[in-house]
Amino acid sequence: MNKQERQSIIMSLINEKQEINITEITDVLNNDLWEIINDFKELETEWKIEKINDWIYKLKTDLSDYFSIPFDKRPEKSYNPDFLKFYSPNISTFLWDKYQHIKNQYVDFNIKIEYDYNKNKKIIENIITDLSFSSSKLEWNTYTFLETENLIKYNTYWELKKPTETKMILNHKNTIKYIIENKDTITLNHDNFKKIHTLLCEDLLSNEYLWEIRSYETHIAESAYYPLNNIYQLGAEYETFINKLNKIENPFEQSLFILIFIPYLNVFTELNNRTARICATIPLIKKWYLPLTFLQIKDSDYTKSMLSIYELNDVIPIRNLFINNYLINTKKYM
Repeated sequence: MNKQERQSIIMSLINEKQEINITEITDVLNNDLWEIINDFKELETEWKIEKINDWIYKLKTDLSDYFSIPFDKRPEKSYNPDFLKFYSPNISTFLWDKYQHIKNQYVDFNIKIEYDYNKNKKIIENIITDLSFSSSKLEWNTYTFLETENLIKYNTYWELKKPTETKMILNHKNTIKYIIENKDTITLNHDNFKKIHTLLCEDLLSNEYLWEIRSYETHIAESAYYPLNNIYQLGAEYETFINKLNKIENPFEQSLFILIFIPYLNVFTELNNRTARICATIPLIKKWYLPLTFLQIKDSDYTKSMLSIYELNDVIPIRNLFINNYLINTKKYM
């Protein structure tokens, strides 16, 4: 077993148990103790875990020190294939025990949303407005919630806004409507992800970039992370992502899986985060659940959660945003 495999198992066990004694790991791995101690020290240096005492470690949840370092001073991070490789659908989980909060307060009560315009037009319009506003806001769109609502529900344009901002809102509206109207047939595959990316990009991105997997080197703005730049490797990793995604049984886990890996792979030329946020609604809408609308999520919190994925492969911040925001949102519709 190589170092990457050992460290992946260590992180999985800490994720599951919240904190762990090094001796527990030696019982599982049967490796030399000093080898495992060095693994723990390396993971601590990489800001993934922190020491409670000489033998016990837990996940590092306070990343303020890490992000206080300017991005160009942080160590460069390249794509880590083990992040996806060692995720086993229905065995691994990014939700962990936190899913129990959604299950106890929402799923167990069998609360579903009627996605039928004839029966539930008002709530569907509210969902489209909430998600269009909040997702666009995360892209620095300056439309207020009221302006977004008037644009979506009454087609009222604001002449003082940039045309690209108006188009961004309308593209969100049309894309979410497309998912709702095709909820019974839409699947989690590349064709549908491309379709959603295309709808979101309409009149905002040149047509030559709408259908293809990214084929050139890119860099995440204000991050030390450099995604894969080989189209063949990227294509293979993307196929692995699609295959694992479709094996996941829990729609909430599927939703979070999409939020994490479309941006991390940086599949498309542009609009990866936006595409991920909207694609993440598919597993939930297909099961008649409320999608995550991102309402009341602070831009800074979302940005840090994505940087944590890019640079540390740490999903705790986005997991916490997902759970906490989902429960807040459901109260609006229940």
